[in-house]
Amino acid sequence: AKARQWEQALWIFDQGMQPVRPDLFSFNTALHSLRGSDRWQMALEIFGALTSLQPDTVTFNTLLQMVPEPTRALQLLRDMQDASVPRNDRSYSALMATQPWEEALMLFDECKAEGISLTTHLYGTALQACSVGRHWQLAAELEQEMRGASLQLNNKVCAAAINSCVVPFDSGNEAELWERAINFFQDLKEAGERPDGVTYIALLSACASCSRWEKALQLHQQTQSFDSLEERLRCTNIAITACGRGIAWPTAMQLFEIQRPSVVTHNALLSALAEGSQWQLSVQVFKSLLQKKITPTVVTVNSVLHALCRGSHHVAAQRLLGRMPSYSLTADLYSYTTVMSACTSVSCWETTCELLCSMISKEIDPDLYSINNMIGALANTPKWKEALHMFSNMENFRLAPDFVTHSVILAGRIQAMVQEERLDA
Repeated sequence: AKARQWEQALWIFDQGMQPVRPDLFSFNTALHSLRGSDRWQMALEIFGALTSLQPDTVTFNTLLQMVPEPTRALQLLRDMQDASVPRNDRSYSALMATQPWEEALMLFDECKAEGISLTTHLYGTALQACSVGRHWQLAAELEQEMRGASLQLNNKVCAAAINSCVVPFDSGNEAELWERAINFFQDLKEAGERPDGVTYIALLSACASCSRWEKALQLHQQTQSFDSLEERLRCTNIAITACGRGIAWPTAMQLFEIQRPSVVTHNALLSALAEGSQWQLSVQVFKSLLQKKITPTVVTVNSVLHALCRGSHHVAAQRLLGRMPSYSLTADLYSYTTVMSACTSVSCWETTCELLCSMISKEIDPDLYSINNMIGALANTPKWKEALHMFSNMENFRLAPDFVTHSVILAGRIQAMVQEERLDA
């Protein structure tokens, strides 16, 4: 089991022990041998054969660490409760890691109410749920609880707390989020822990989302002494993204030039160039990537599409969208909506209609943004009744109109009416 030789372990358990009947330790060891082998269903079958013995905390904890399905994992905890098997911090921590973030935080509260001993590991799992839900206020509260309970902060806890501050770019409260992220980082250092690569990656991501590209460059310098090449590359890629969001694309180019070329690095640079409206350079970098025999991804092409559309080159964007199959790539929702938005902005409503129809024919469900684009494109044309028809049938796409939907259809009709009056005059 320690050597992860699960096949040999199960043979001994099933055949080699006969006629000796296995005890609970044998069962638990057989289960333990399956950890990390993606054979959790086999582990559940062994668990189901445990009829003459009472499973203990080790049995359930081993299964909870293996079963990835949220509903099945939650049932295991309820089975523990029904069988009066003691739960501990490892039971809850393993279960919380399988659940959606809201349920994970509810389980953490249940853990507290049950009087389970709260550990750094358990708090780290709760903070990881906060990071998924971007619940940075709760993350700050949990960190304060840890310090109040004299629990040691570590890099896993700190990185999760910082990641809770990494919200969608340009969310409007960057200053507050950045202050909180840097406070988490300082708390780790005050606790006597040296920040590792995972923590620096989290803080650099916060720089990117909070428009702190100058700070990202300072942090990037500190990361270049890391032993791990992979961590250094990731830090550089995030720093490039931060520069792009700060409209510091020349600095992003400098960082790119010192890196070993990879598709991820190219994607980071292309994103930076798109944010800086440098569509010519985006096209050059994309051609360079192809010349280097580096296989592009959907993210690669989407970044170039974004740059072209920001530069009002919707025709070139359409051509690139059409060439995606030649790169063995399938356009996604972002690919289509980016080009649709550019076409709508220059009143190319026919093209917008064609793109939406193409997207639907490829079984890509439109989102509210793409439908709003379509309605906006049609509302100011002789096809304005089609816009009303689409507005009335949004529920077919499981969508509901929002403020923007109403605004674009009203604005389009008003503009069309004004044009009609001018023609009549």
